[in-house]
Amino acid sequence: MVLPALGGRSIDADHHNSTFDTLLGLYTGIRVSELTTVASNDDAYPDKPLGFSALTQAVSSNQTYYVAVDGFDGASGVVTLGYSFTSGSVYNFTVAADPGGHVAPSSGSALSNSTVVLTATPDTFFEFDSWTGAFSSTANPLSIVVNSNLTLVAHFHKISFSDDFETGDFLSLNWTFGGNVPWLVENTNVLAGDFSARSGVIGSRQTTSLMLTTNFNAGPVSFYFKVSCEPSFDFFAFYVDGVERQRWSGEIDWTGFSTPLPAGTHTLEWRYSKDQNGTAGLDAAFIDNVNLPFRVEIDGTSAAHLEITRQSDGSLLLTIQGQTNQQYVIQGATNMTTPVDWQNLSTNIATDGVIHYIDPGTGSTPLRFYRAFVP
Repeated sequence: MVLPALGGRSIDADHHNSTFDTLLGLYTGIRVSELTTVASNDDAYPDKPLGFSALTQAVSSNQTYYVAVDGFDGASGVVTLGYSFTSGSVYNFTVAADPGGHVAPSSGSALSNSTVVLTATPDTFFEFDSWTGAFSSTANPLSIVVNSNLTLVAHFHKISFSDDFETGDFLSLNWTFGGNVPWLVENTNVLAGDFSARSGVIGSRQTTSLMLTTNFNAGPVSFYFKVSCEPSFDFFAFYVDGVERQRWSGEIDWTGFSTPLPAGTHTLEWRYSKDQNGTAGLDAAFIDNVNLPFRVEIDGTSAAHLEITRQSDGSLLLTIQGQTNQQYVIQGATNMTTPVDWQNLSTNIATDGVIHYIDPGTGSTPLRFYRAFVP
């Protein structure tokens, strides 16, 4: 259909007299094989499927639109198609996404004072952060009433892990080693980023362990692992206080694992072991993106766990993991010359034990040092 040159219009197409379950689509384009979807619908009332479809969509004058009716799951039958027009202004909205996720819809047109719902979906190992542009918001999905042309950008940041080994070493946590040889950090078999932890190179009847002993809140221990070894003879296993929680063998590509941990001091161990002979695959186990429910003792001298991530726009995201609902002061300095001139940057409450803070000064000050403490 070609809409008349009379300004903005909305189109409402339905086929409620159909004898089969219908699908409805509205498209633009020059060729049938290269059409762009404007809108689509399966059931007019998703919570009460009645077998008919309906669309209400803002459209522009002098633009050719194509309407397609199909049957759900190959259904067919007699269909009745109707449409009506309502006058009103039409505005355009454009939505973009920073690296780390995508948005839907990414652009479109809407009738004046109509509501559009935007959804930002993060990629794996990313979290939605905020919307900026025509206005700022942290809501997701975001409902907006369109009464002008507008542009929005969805921002994402990397999920903060207790250790993702991106420092290239084992210095982020108080890791220790057990068995015949220590583990190592390598950059060949990685889940995300540049590094992962790999079991040490061992021989027959030997073991190699990566261990951590500290105080924990009750909560899940989670990590990703990869195994490549002789099936049913060589094993990778995870232990809590010397008790095996799970073991794996053979060829297993990167897979997530999570297990509950009670509150208290515990020793976690990732152990790779070999039998008396034979090897297969890479003869190793790997772990990455380890997340642990650390507990910080409640007193004024408790140190929080601090992690820094460079954002796509060059800013620095600080993730402070500490006491649940505890207040922390975040300070920054441009050098470590004694006495250090610490400047207060922010005071936040660690809801659920975590604070996310973006330092607005990193664009003009290339060198920064940080600390967080209980006041």
